[in-house]
Amino acid sequence: MLVMSLQRLILDFAVFGGLMLAWLNALTMKRFVIGTTLIPAWRWGILSLFLWSIAILAQQLLENTRQISVDHVWHAAAVVSLCPLTAVLGSRKPGVRVWTFFIQIPLVLVLSWPIVSLWLQGTETRGLQLETPQVVAYFFVLIMGAGNYLGTALTLPSLLYMFACGSVVITSSQTVPIWMSDRAMVRSLATGVIVLSILSANACLKRLETHKQIDPSNQLWFDFLNTFGIVWGRRIQDRINAQGVKEGWPVRLDLSGFVWTIEAASRTDIQQRMEQTIRWLLRRFVEPEWIDRRLGHSESPRE
Repeated sequence: MLVMSLQRLILDFAVFGGLMLAWLNALTMKRFVIGTTLIPAWRWGILSLFLWSIAILAQQLLENTRQISVDHVWHAAAVVSLCPLTAVLGSRKPGVRVWTFFIQIPLVLVLSWPIVSLWLQGTETRGLQLETPQVVAYFFVLIMGAGNYLGTALTLPSLLYMFACGSVVITSSQTVPIWMSDRAMVRSLATGVIVLSILSANACLKRLETHKQIDPSNQLWFDFLNTFGIVWGRRIQDRINAQGVKEGWPVRLDLSGFVWTIEAASRTDIQQRMEQTIRWLLRRFVEPEWIDRRLGHSESPRE
């Protein structure tokens, strides 16, 4: 018993220390989305981290007296944690604000209904026990959002994020695996995983920032792909390739970059036309200055 208490104490100290690091990294990550339509996603990320911090604090202070309230806070944190991921899927102008009010907020309300329904019962509330359809709906949105980054430089952070959020939701389900029966322990470990997700995401973005491609067009492509994910990356890739086929360009865009069939000395005119097309396609996602920095048209440092 003493050993278990000591282990829990060490874990709690590690989690709180990790959260401090996560906050430092999350706040500095704003510079990676400046000049893009991902500012709302970053704001949702800050809100979700705030709720994770409140949840872990409530777990320490109220676990023995207000367990029902602690369960509700944890579920709220898990639901809001979907919003940074789903915000990316609606990050194309001019629909960014519409996406927030007509998709994000209704999503939170629908997935938070198990908590709301308990509140509506008045004082006779019971512990949170998510039914199978509710858990499936949550995981559907989670996989859809986190899966957007699978295959990019943010694959590891997205997998960690998915694991952490999923673990919290499973602990509140009706059918909890035996090895996850200790809710407090699982949630503390999930918090540690979410911290690792944030730290690794920041490290990946910093590595992308310092590792510059020889071809500026590839630099632009990789920065966009790894920032906005596979869904929008594929969309832009298809549009560029379709325009290339239409105009007979000797180049094709793959996930690994632009593949040319002619020598570099003969690409000038085509590159100019291609750049115009890329600017036109990315205008709904990023500012012109964001593109200029990737293409080397500005001496100012990258965000």
